[in-house]
Amino acid sequence: MIMSIDKERKNPFFEPYATPHDTAPFDRIRMEDYEEAMLEGIRRDDEQTEKIINNPEKPTFDNTIINVDDEKDGEGYYDLLSRVSTVFFNLLSAETNDEMDALAQKMSPILTKHANDIRLNERLFERIKYVHRHHRKLTPEEKMLLDNCYDGFVRSGALLDAAGKERLRQLTEEAAMLGLQFSQNLLKENKAFTLHITDESQLEGLPDTAREAAALAAKEQEKES
Repeated sequence: MIMSIDKERKNPFFEPYATPHDTAPFDRIRMEDYEEAMLEGIRRDDEQTEKIINNPEKPTFDNTIINVDDEKDGEGYYDLLSRVSTVFFNLLSAETNDEMDALAQKMSPILTKHANDIRLNERLFERIKYVHRHHRKLTPEEKMLLDNCYDGFVRSGALLDAAGKERLRQLTEEAAMLGLQFSQNLLKENKAFTLHITDESQLEGLPDTAREAAALAAKEQEKES
């Protein structure tokens, strides 16, 4: 049997969704798309970081915080990791499967390391700190964005010494894996849980359709209904 391969197919995360309200095109997403998009998103994040820290111009709000001069950014080019992670981890927490669990276990330490690499990047933080202390007149919205950016780096360990940063890396990577394992175990337990009710009085007020569905489920599980 000869199988045809769709060479023209593109990862749906790599292009505009073109869906109502820009919702994720779940009907076009395949399992292999997640890892590919996450790794590419990490590469793009690193590319953006390098462009910011290697900019020979004096740090400003525009070239450091929002990077408005980059045309790619207007197309969501540097938003890829955020978009794919949002879709993947929301699905993971709601309706996971063995494949998604395995991918989460694989990608979690990679994503945590990537986040640390950005938040603990000394050259990047020096630019942000400079803008925080010396900036043009900002709108209230811009000021809030700048403050949130600066505070986010500080809370993520940007002011720690080298030893503190290394210890923080170890703790965040360990916490990420433990948190992921806990959430996966909790979801599996919730999915496996069933409430078997045989006392009719406890079903008072329940619609007949719900009763019939519950009775059918009990019959399929060979339980008394």
